Amino acid sequence: MSLDGFFLGEEERLEPTEPPFRLHRNQGYVSEVAATRQIPVKLLGHPIETRTCDEKAELLSSYGWDWDRSRVVKALYFSSIDAGDKHYVCVITPETGRLVDVEAILTSYAAKTEAQTGQPGRYKLNGVPRGMSHGTCTPFPSHDLVRPEGAGRIDRFFVLKFPELDDKLVDISVGGGTKEARKTSMHLPYGGIHAILSERFGDSVVALSEPRYAY
Repeated sequence: MSLDGFFLGEEERLEPTEPPFRLHRNQGYVSEVAATRQIPVKLLGHPIETRTCDEKAELLSSYGWDWDRSRVVKALYFSSIDAGDKHYVCVITPETGRLVDVEAILTSYAAKTEAQTGQPGRYKLNGVPRGMSHGTCTPFPSHDLVRPEGAGRIDRFFVLKFPELDDKLVDISVGGGTKEARKTSMHLPYGGIHAILSERFGDSVVALSEPRYAY
């Protein structure tokens, strides 16, 4: 097996480490809500950097853990095409190897926002909000990015429902832009992601059963 330049023999195994990166103080709501709701959360360090869900799943499996890629969760940020300021929506989903049906999700969202506020609602993939980088996009952004005035705000979170994962520990990125951030992740039950976000951000968070995937 090889991981980003590491070649492992049959008897060799990587081990998790102390987390080299900590959440920003503006992400403090995560631990606060988790403590109140009794949601187990844990920061975890890794000996190498990862940038994709498949790399993370391979790394976790190299520890001897039974961890497939459906237990690595990604936060996809879509930036507004039309708005003068840069706005985002976030779709949170396990890695399944399938294409998220973002067109259906965002068309539905656009119709709702246009009807209620008259604001344009077309979005494109590959947005990276402040405090994140490619490979560290997290479901738990800095709280001051959610529905503030001005550029860079996050308007809504769509958390795709997977009841079979709700009580299972999943791996998420925690934000940041350094190599230490790319060596750090958080473990918590999948259902805890929606619980924490909805407790902190209310109706900005939507649990979505359908639509999910384009194929």
